[in-house]
Amino acid sequence: MNYRSIFKRYPRVFTFSVIIAVGLAAGLAGMFVLGAVSRRASKPVFEGRLADVPESPNCVSTRATDSLHSIAPLTFEGSPAEAMDRLGRIISEMPRTTICSVTARYMHVEFTTAFFGFVDDVEFLIDPDHQRIDFRSASRVGHSDLGANRRRMEDIRRRFDMAVTLGAPHGNVTAKENNMDPAINVRQPE
Repeated sequence: MNYRSIFKRYPRVFTFSVIIAVGLAAGLAGMFVLGAVSRRASKPVFEGRLADVPESPNCVSTRATDSLHSIAPLTFEGSPAEAMDRLGRIISEMPRTTICSVTARYMHVEFTTAFFGFVDDVEFLIDPDHQRIDFRSASRVGHSDLGANRRRMEDIRRRFDMAVTLGAPHGNVTAKENNMDPAINVRQPE
């Protein structure tokens, strides 16, 4: 029995199959459109502080006060310039990143997802008086990021802390050394 005879014998199976196929195609096309929209959406503008946190769960920030968005800042010893340099090297080693702007105290980075091309904006702001780096990581479009921004920032924290702990001269901690999948920057099970 081939598929044509099944569809003739059971027309509802054919109808259901067509509905599922059309729905999947429309959903996939929609994801690609959202990815294209995120590449054109507005970027944060630095005004001496990090951008505000949206109500949606697709953002984490060290300046947030609620548990959904809140995350601890990076801390450093030494000069702010050394900390910013270490952070810049770590970011530049990560896949699909674009460092958009850098000053002595601020860095804006775009992270792009591999498949759909969604863009997330990450801002870093050094507080030299408290030797900390505040940050905000947010998706440009959509409502949920399934925890991607939080995982990314915890990955950056591990790399930043590991660069100091291991005494890496250039802050170079590769994904392989840190048991990370470089394609998605998520810790893999051991």
